[in-house]
Amino acid sequence: MTTPHRNRQPAGIPVGGQFATTAHAEPAGVHMNDQSGSIPASAPGAWAAAFGLGQAGLQGDVTLYTGGNPDAAEGALAYVSPRGHELVISGAGTDNLTIHHFDPTEENTFTTERTGCEDPAKAVEAIEDVLWDLETRDVFTAGFYDGEVFETREVELGRTGDGTSCASMTVRDEGDNELYVSHDYDTGKTTLSSERGELSGLAQEAALDALIVDMAEESEDGNNEVAAARAFERIRSAALKLPGAEKRLAPRKESDTKAGMRDLMEHVQNRDSTTGQQARNAAVLATGAQLGLEYINAVTTVNAGGDSTSAAMYAIGAAALAPLPGRLEADKHDTAAMREHIRKTQETLRKTGSLLDGFAVGGRQPVFLQLDNTLTEMDEFLVGP
Repeated sequence: MTTPHRNRQPAGIPVGGQFATTAHAEPAGVHMNDQSGSIPASAPGAWAAAFGLGQAGLQGDVTLYTGGNPDAAEGALAYVSPRGHELVISGAGTDNLTIHHFDPTEENTFTTERTGCEDPAKAVEAIEDVLWDLETRDVFTAGFYDGEVFETREVELGRTGDGTSCASMTVRDEGDNELYVSHDYDTGKTTLSSERGELSGLAQEAALDALIVDMAEESEDGNNEVAAARAFERIRSAALKLPGAEKRLAPRKESDTKAGMRDLMEHVQNRDSTTGQQARNAAVLATGAQLGLEYINAVTTVNAGGDSTSAAMYAIGAAALAPLPGRLEADKHDTAAMREHIRKTQETLRKTGSLLDGFAVGGRQPVFLQLDNTLTEMDEFLVGP
């Protein structure tokens, strides 16, 4: 669920690189002094901590916390990010940093504790981690929304320890049954797991269909694997606009091949007034036909140059590609079938090129690797943003 928040900038110290030397004018409800007019004993240390966070790069506004939640320590800071997310921070400048998010609905109230944050830069990093989690909840609505059956409970977006870019969410139905949905941006694969383990076959297909119908935009050709991939791509596109995204999420770099397919897709749409998916399929179909011709021509050109070994590799690539244009043409209205034809071409290439791959330093001949990567880009483009 999207975390409720108020878009406001409260009074207090504006943080962000260099602090202003004076506090903002205080609106009702925000008080730096107690009723006797004296500064609370905790205030000097709290303000010093706030200055330290600002000098370490924290952006937003900070005031003394006066919300009265018993979980917040005395002298805690109320912090509002530039995008309006509100946190309560205590222990800044000490070894034990505590960050609260108090949700008025109680649905997304949580507390994060970090040690080793005496260095303000470490504290800012911890605060930004919490903000990223909150921002992620917001951007997930670009791909999935709470439906009549399912609602989002937890979400994650970023890179794993091995550098894989992925997204995941836990959804719950009316019977409190949970479904865990994970998407690997590198492979384009979406997997689903229940409390009993990962789903497969008809069980996965049925669960994914139910999820897409209730929470997302269905694919034009009725293939919900495509719909899921596209929903997660919308989430990534929205997340890449958030502060700090470059540290947490790898952007999808568009190659010349994908840029060419995108130009062709737009041309087809403008010329024929087709739907986005039909134009996308047409662009991939044309690219497959062109790719086959390029590899046939490369055999002649490279062989004429005296490199018979490379010519043989291009011939293997051309043979693997030979059936592809016809198969793509036959199923040009079925995105899932087109993706399957592309993947089978990759399998054929790996099998027929395996002997020569065995002599390659990296385990794959450059000619085969380049073709395999291009086929992967065609597959991705069929479901891309």
